[in-house]
Amino acid sequence: MSITVNKERIKKLLEGRIFRGAAVFAACVAAFVMAVQISTVQVGDATTLSQLDREIAALNAQIRQFQQQIAAYREQADSLATQIGILRSQEAAIQAEIDMSELQVRQLRDQIKNTEGRIYGLQGQLGDVIVDMHLARELSPLMRALSSRNIAEFIDREMAMSIVSSNLRNSITELQMLQNQLEADKSAVEVILHQQTNQRSSLVAVRAQQQHLLAVTRGTEQGYQQMRQAAQSELDALNAERLRLWQETQGGGNHIDRQPGQRAVRNFSGLQGCSGNRSGYPASARGLWGRWGCNYGMSTAVGVDNWGMFNRQCTSYAAMVLFNEFGRHITSFGGQGNAKLWPDTAPRIMGAVANNTPAVGSAAIWGWRDPNSRFGHVMIVRAILNDGWIRVSQFNYGNRPGEFSTMEIPIDSAVFVHFRAR
Repeated sequence: MSITVNKERIKKLLEGRIFRGAAVFAACVAAFVMAVQISTVQVGDATTLSQLDREIAALNAQIRQFQQQIAAYREQADSLATQIGILRSQEAAIQAEIDMSELQVRQLRDQIKNTEGRIYGLQGQLGDVIVDMHLARELSPLMRALSSRNIAEFIDREMAMSIVSSNLRNSITELQMLQNQLEADKSAVEVILHQQTNQRSSLVAVRAQQQHLLAVTRGTEQGYQQMRQAAQSELDALNAERLRLWQETQGGGNHIDRQPGQRAVRNFSGLQGCSGNRSGYPASARGLWGRWGCNYGMSTAVGVDNWGMFNRQCTSYAAMVLFNEFGRHITSFGGQGNAKLWPDTAPRIMGAVANNTPAVGSAAIWGWRDPNSRFGHVMIVRAILNDGWIRVSQFNYGNRPGEFSTMEIPIDSAVFVHFRAR
């Protein structure tokens, strides 16, 4: 496996992206602060509905821009996380090659050491033979022949000493050649090991830079989230002020000036906590992954209910009410349970029907096919009123997460999902 990493090029690229991201974020923060300073209207300060309409439109545009930036940074973070995962895999692959190279180096060192031992042993034997031959040759051939029992023994002894000496020399030469080859092989593997170690170091450095960029990107996304939330709070205040002024001009009542299909709220009950007779949400229950209910935080890893919904979300409350109170056929959404997806996934997975006609016990969905709504919102229809509005109950609506509330909304602002009976 060969991986080439241009550290300087990647470093410059990453530094440039980090600088541009930070600069864009700082500029957007400054722009938002200026926009809020210009457009903020304290309750009671506005005198005309048209002025409020202009400010509401400006804030809506600002929120859409923030949402686009959030989506862009989230996509960039996802891409960086994928790249970091790839780099980790490459590091693991190189580490496996390094482990193999280190094993080869150890084996070659052992072979070299063993070969050296064999050479030393043969050299000792050769020395003994040479000494014997030298001592023997100090005697004259006649004396060596006389010391032998016969001429054949004399000849055999002379030839044997010569052959042994020659074989020992040949063996030593072969072992020295083997040792030289092993040394060369070890040097080659050590070069490869050095290159692999450098590749791993380069990948680790690149991954560290990308992790830094990922942290900056996610921090920037969080900054835009906070600015969007601040703008949304300001927008809620302006909408409330507009409703108050409209009602004053109409002599009171619940009539709200709005466009067809536009969301609106009236007779909001206020947040009423989590559990209790009105919400029906349990204090503690065993779900798919551990416990869920009011005793646990929102969307925790162990807080998943019987239908695969995160704890104390609007979807969890709606699934519970539809199943327990209205006896509807509700199963797991298979990871596609965000509220805005219900009109598409519930008919396909559970045989439900989605339309524009409400019924008591149906689910009312906000955000279906709305590009500016990331998750949507689901409510339970409790009553159908005679003026084009319905009364709903819900969870996780308002400025405190994970609580029960009721309100009235226009029929034409929602899509309705009707689940079949169990």
